Amino acid sequence: MTSTLNRPAEAQQPVTVQDLDRNTVGRKGNVIVEWMTTTDHKKIGYMYLISSVVWFCIGGVMALLIRGQLFAPGMEMIATKEQYNQLFT
Repeated sequence: MTSTLNRPAEAQQPVTVQDLDRNTVGRKGNVIVEWMTTTDHKKIGYMYLISSVVWFCIGGVMALLIRGQLFAPGMEMIATKEQYNQLFT
């Protein structure tokens, strides 16, 4: 089937890299929103890796606090028994 529409007399101007950069660069928070709403499996894998390392470090600090509390009798690194129980569980 042939088209009966007339072709435009002039070709449209191609989009340049500068036009794209002007629209995308400079918006603050764009990277954070992009990473938090992504469906890309590689970015999700990086987020899992980063969060697991962060939680591992937090758990390590808590374990060091408990070990410091138990290092010697009467050592008071953690102020109350309730805080000790919160760290332990």
